[in-house]
Amino acid sequence: MGASHAEVGAYLLGIWGLPYSVIEAVAHHHQPHRVAQTQFDVLAALAIADALVPMSDALAAGVELATEARIDESYLTSVSAPFDLNEAKRRVAETEEVSL
Repeated sequence: MGASHAEVGAYLLGIWGLPYSVIEAVAHHHQPHRVAQTQFDVLAALAIADALVPMSDALAAGVELATEARIDESYLTSVSAPFDLNEAKRRVAETEEVSL
């Protein structure tokens, strides 16, 4: 098709009339640095969640993760995230333990 799942998803969300912040988040969640951000918003939350998906889970679901989807401390600081990377990873690990 020549389009990523992010592009197709954002296009469909636009047709369906969802808010621009949601469309932007879906469109740029693999490369959130493309969008000027100074606060923790929908895009930041989606990009961080996407980056925290274990590679094995993504591959099992048939989803190829973009290498640029990785998030680091500088990104979390730039969007004033209410947690650091270790805290985010800890929360994900706790969630996985509960769902087992």
